[in-house]
Amino acid sequence: MVSTGVTISPEHRGPWINVVTWILLVLMCLATLVKAFTKWILMRKLQNDDALIVAGTLVAVGYDAAVSVQVTAGLGSTIAALGPAEVAKYQQVSTAAEYTPVFDPAR
Repeated sequence: MVSTGVTISPEHRGPWINVVTWILLVLMCLATLVKAFTKWILMRKLQNDDALIVAGTLVAVGYDAAVSVQVTAGLGSTIAALGPAEVAKYQQVSTAAEYTPVFDPAR
């Protein structure tokens, strides 16, 4: 079966960024769920720190989605390989992604 996916090359490493980002996001979500579940089982209540961790995880999901859009716009590629429209899209998404951590209560 022939793959129609994007190939990874020295000029285009964006897919690696996506893979690493989403693997780490899955691990973070699992850690958040395990912590909340364990605290609920042991104490039968959740506290303010749990709400902050969940809120931080939700912000991280949004940030990781922005990184994926950046990859489609050229993150991981050389600037010479990008067209003017891709550079403009990358800059727009990059600006939006820079403001996401400001709202992250876990930082």
